[in-house]
Amino acid sequence: MPSTNAEQAYLVAEKIQAALNKNHLKWQQQHIAVKASIGFATINKNQTVEQLLQITDDAMYQAKQQGRNTICTGTLTDNNQLQSVPSMASAESKSV
Repeated sequence: MPSTNAEQAYLVAEKIQAALNKNHLKWQQQHIAVKASIGFATINKNQTVEQLLQITDDAMYQAKQQGRNTICTGTLTDNNQLQSVPSMASAESKSV
């Protein structure tokens, strides 16, 4: 999403989750809840496209490992190491 910072991207991820959570699938007379774990990253001027994709992929896998309905953001550390961290609101909702 062009010209979108991490806070704005997180809000979009929350809206996607909320929309999915409102829906249920019906299969063989049973209702199945729809959930999504989301990983995202924002690019900075020092990153390549390949790094951005790797950071985003790592954030997605971190979100999946954290559990259902989690949002994680990926960052590039000062020494160019990939780091995925759960977003604060996701961590707060897990502790309630």
